[in-house]
Amino acid sequence: MKKIVIATFAVVLFSASAKASGKSHKLFVPSVIESSFDINFPGASNPAWSLDEQFMKATFIQNSVTENAYFSSDGDLVATTKAASFSELPEKAQQRINAKYKDYKVEETIQFVDNDPETESNIYSIPDTEINYFVSLTNGKENVILDVNKNGDVAFYEQRPEIKH
Repeated sequence: MKKIVIATFAVVLFSASAKASGKSHKLFVPSVIESSFDINFPGASNPAWSLDEQFMKATFIQNSVTENAYFSSDGDLVATTKAASFSELPEKAQQRINAKYKDYKVEETIQFVDNDPETESNIYSIPDTEINYFVSLTNGKENVILDVNKNGDVAFYEQRPEIKH
């Protein structure tokens, strides 16, 4: 465990110095995390790795779908995310969203899977649940993000002003 903590600290330090110098360096991924990735995603190859304050993230393609997998420093798969279709939401949620947000258009739907709901992970301030969907809607003036659980319950997650490009 001590080696993993030291390795993780080194990765953070290395990433910080690379950002500070403006140079791009290949991120060191501890073997315990690489092994966990290989076990959990046997059909995927060539993941792009990144690091945030709490997790190592692998972005990869599996079954023609881009996914993100989040790993703890000891190699546990914590969560995965991938693009989803609005039609994948429970029917009850689709009806509620269509009724309440009829002047909005669906921009994006993301499936979030907590691979270890017994362990508190709180990725992006999302409470631990098995499967959630996040739906981004826009009406041309603002973006709204909704949190949908597997039972079809819909909750407001975030609101942002529309950004024009």
